[in-house]
Amino acid sequence: MLKEDDVYAYRQIFRRYYAMVETFVSKMLRDSDLAADVTQNVFMKLWIKRSSGGEIPSLKNWLFLVAKNEVLDIFKSSLRKTSSACDADEVETPEIRTPEEVCQGSELNASLSSAVSSMPDKRRMIFRMSRMGHLSNEEIARRLDISVRTVEKHIELALKDIRRTLN
Repeated sequence: MLKEDDVYAYRQIFRRYYAMVETFVSKMLRDSDLAADVTQNVFMKLWIKRSSGGEIPSLKNWLFLVAKNEVLDIFKSSLRKTSSACDADEVETPEIRTPEEVCQGSELNASLSSAVSSMPDKRRMIFRMSRMGHLSNEEIARRLDISVRTVEKHIELALKDIRRTLN
């Protein structure tokens, strides 16, 4: 129905699922503006998927899976920025970083390191392969001879551990 460029069908899907997806994303991000942006991206991807002709067996599941992956991408990006900032030489540039910001960055890095260190061994290994090794979930699953879903679950739990530590 959506494959036929049926704008009416798209609007119905949008009206039915938008609030649910946005609430789901908002709970993970704890930022309503960012959650709205992510939710818009999810529905934009649905519209693009429609034109590619790909079938979606369960629309609701697909929407939530795409939303979760968008949020994970945000967390990955944020963690990479934090990680690369911590790896870079700490050259103080007064107009860019104040001493308080440097101190906060060091504290954040320490908290992140502590959160990662306290994870169970397998979760920590998968998280590091994903975030520091920049491996895809599929590559991690192949290397460890486990399912992609198991990798996703470990990463999801690792991110929860980190959020819990940082709050």
